Amino acid sequence: MHRYFFHLIERGQFIEDLEGLMLADEESAIEEAKRNARGIVAHEIRDTGTASLDRAIEIVAETGDFRFRVPFDAALSIRS
Repeated sequence: MHRYFFHLIERGQFIEDLEGLMLADEESAIEEAKRNARGIVAHEIRDTGTASLDRAIEIVAETGDFRFRVPFDAALSIRS
């Protein structure tokens, strides 16, 4: 198990994840970032009726090494 941190990049702001989450591997970390992004968007739509996809979650390993950037628009698909 490895600790990964999920920092939110939103409107030019860096919101740091200070706790992180223990996960088996990088693939699990990417899936967790996508779930987090979908949850944020769902909450925003429920509360305001709109959501911004111009955000991303940066995944950083417990060593401090940047691993991946998951844009919100890559975490979900919108059908008309």
